[in-house]
Amino acid sequence: MPELQNILLYRMEVFYRNEYDSIIHNTRNDYYLTDPSVGSESQSRYALLGAYRKVLPRVRLQVSCAADDDSMDIMCKVDHLQKETIGIMTRFALVLDPSMSDGSDNRILPSFYSQNYITLLPGDSSYVKINTTNEQKQTWTCLPDGYIGVGTRKRGGFFLMVSVDGWNVEQSTILIGCAHLLATT
Repeated sequence: MPELQNILLYRMEVFYRNEYDSIIHNTRNDYYLTDPSVGSESQSRYALLGAYRKVLPRVRLQVSCAADDDSMDIMCKVDHLQKETIGIMTRFALVLDPSMSDGSDNRILPSFYSQNYITLLPGDSSYVKINTTNEQKQTWTCLPDGYIGVGTRKRGGFFLMVSVDGWNVEQSTILIGCAHLLATT
């Protein structure tokens, strides 16, 4: 059974500043390294991560998403409120309501993410911006209940949602709110 001290996380953060010294963009990269002194030389240096996955508790993240009224870009905020376990390789996917799925792939493709497969330490928060093609966005509408809906002739009407899961992250699916309605509540 691997021990926590045998797995190291290195985090590199880069901040881009404008001429007024304001941060205009930042990026974060996480790197995992297992202790090379543990195990045989034939063992992968990342083998401990696979074994460790079996003993890590699942992480529940708090996620909220809203679509901008004009651009229809989606902004999600993710908070890791648990105290002890990191959330590894947290992944976002733009999807049609999975409860209405006919078993086919319900992802909205192509979709572009400001970041994906992110690691969240306890207490971390992060933002993910999701964008897709204008052709896709033309089928979106703000429904009376305050969430984004998608209507297409081929597939009927669905809620637009964001699916979040990860290496040790509990899978959840989040409705996408209409930004102008969220701002008034």
